Order: sequence, then structure tokens, then C-alpha cells
Amino acid sequence: MNKLMSALAILLRFDARQTEEKEREKVILSELERDWRVHKLQRKILNDISTLGR
Repeated sequence: MNKLMSALAILLRFDARQTEEKEREKVILSELERDWRVHKLQRKILNDISTLGR
């Protein structure tokens, strides 16, 4: 019974770690997407500014 409980505990910790990693990946991806949108907007603004003088 102890071996079964130990195995179950190991599996649960593994599952919890995987869930934490997936959450971290989601956060990183959302930050990258936000940075990309900001960069894209900055490029658009700079392009608009550069065309104002023409």
C-alpha cells in the first residue's frame, strides 16, 4: 500500500510540475505576443511620423 501511495504522490507531483510549466509557457507566450504588438505599433507610429514631412 505504501508503494502505491508513493507512486501516486510521484505522479501527482509530476502532473503539478507539468501544469506549472504549461502556465509559465502561456505567460511567456502572452508576453512575447504583447511585445510583438507593441513593436508593430511603434513601427507604424515611426512610419507615420516619417511620412508627415513629405
